Amino acid sequence: MITIERYVNVPKKRISLIEKIAGLVASDLDLTSIDITINIYPSVEMEGCDGFCYSQKNIDIVNKREVEELFKVIAHELRHAYQFKNGLIDCNGKWRGKKYKNYDGAELDAERYEHIMWRKNSLTYS
Repeated sequence: MITIERYVNVPKKRISLIEKIAGLVASDLDLTSIDITINIYPSVEMEGCDGFCYSQKNIDIVNKREVEELFKVIAHELRHAYQFKNGLIDCNGKWRGKKYKNYDGAELDAERYEHIMWRKNSLTYS
C-alpha cells in the first residue's frame, strides 16, 4: 500500500496522480506487498535533488510541476526501493555487494528504469 505524506500544500488532484503513478510503478516492480510512504516536499527542502529513497519503505520526492518529471522521480525512487528489497543495494553504499562511490551502479539502473517506464506510459500521462 502506498501512503502519501505532504510537507507542502498539494491539491487532491495531484495527490491522486501521485498515487496512480506510484501504484503503477509499484505493481511493475512487484512492490505491492510492501507498505511504502512517499513524503512530498517543496524543492527548497531537498537541497538540489528530486528524490531520495531511505529504504524499501520510505521515499521523499519533490512535487515537480511537469508530469513527466514527476513520473520519472517516482519511478526512479521506487526502483531504489526495489533494489533495497532485493538486496541489490544497502545503506553502506554497496551495489550488488561491491562498494561504489555514490551508488553509481544503483543510480544507472534507476535512471534506465525511469526512462523505460516513461516511454511505456507517456501517452497515458501526457
